[in-house]
Amino acid sequence: MKPSLKWFVLSISIIIPLIISFFLHFFGKNNYEVPIFHEESVGNYSFCSSKVEFPFYVKSDSIFKIGENFVLIDIRLDNENQNFINNELERLLNNNFILNVYSITSFRLDNDRKTLMLNKPELIKYVSCKFLYDINFSSLILIDKFGRIRGYYESNSEEEFERLSAELKILMSI
Repeated sequence: MKPSLKWFVLSISIIIPLIISFFLHFFGKNNYEVPIFHEESVGNYSFCSSKVEFPFYVKSDSIFKIGENFVLIDIRLDNENQNFINNELERLLNNNFILNVYSITSFRLDNDRKTLMLNKPELIKYVSCKFLYDINFSSLILIDKFGRIRGYYESNSEEEFERLSAELKILMSI
């Protein structure tokens, strides 16, 4: 290959990535948004003792406090995968997320978090009315400082914990 052709190929292979990089820098947008759930009315919650208003905000009660930090509600219907869930929650807390974690269960947990224990039918009704969520499996609910629900996650899934971690990073940077 001729030296002039080598220089031409080398220059093109350097210039094209630079052009793409500058284009993406000036014209590309990387906006990631975490949705706010229940801004509009969905479903029928007439079975709840108090009236459900929209946009929906979770209110503080004797179990957990809204307003200081993000709140993660750990809802456990059964005793499966306890070690996995506890390890993933500890990993989240060790990643410097400012997060208050509360548990709602139908059995006794071995941790030092605030825990509300209810039998399964009461737990399902409480979660349905308090968080507007039909629960069928152990779950996590992320609530922001304003009481808005920002996510529902299945707590038996590693992928869901990764999604929760990514969404927390996005929300903490806002």
